[in-house]
Amino acid sequence: MVRRYKKKTKRAKLKLKLNKVWSEKVRSIGYCEYCHSENFLNAHHHYGKRAESTRWDIDNGICLCPKCHVYSSVFSAHQTPADFCKWIEKKRGKAWADRLRKKHNEVPKYTDEDLENILEKLNE
Repeated sequence: MVRRYKKKTKRAKLKLKLNKVWSEKVRSIGYCEYCHSENFLNAHHHYGKRAESTRWDIDNGICLCPKCHVYSSVFSAHQTPADFCKWIEKKRGKAWADRLRKKHNEVPKYTDEDLENILEKLNE
């Protein structure tokens, strides 16, 4: 049996690069924003990756250690999302939450050029 893999399109490659650069930029803070650990940092999306309107917005990113991101049943972005949302909105403020919520509700139709511009801004 021969498996044939589709060659990634230019657009797919661009999105993968955007994901990588966004993650690096979010993790560049250098510590978990909740517990201040500096080990094995993760980039977490406040609004999920499905929403392209906020997917590569740095303000939508939160730098977390694995415990605060996924594993703790006491407090983590994935195990206790309601508590996590209250904490991050209190930490970053109402203006941040309102701006991000408004942007999240938009439905953009990004062209390849738009994606390249987003990548350029992330690289600045």
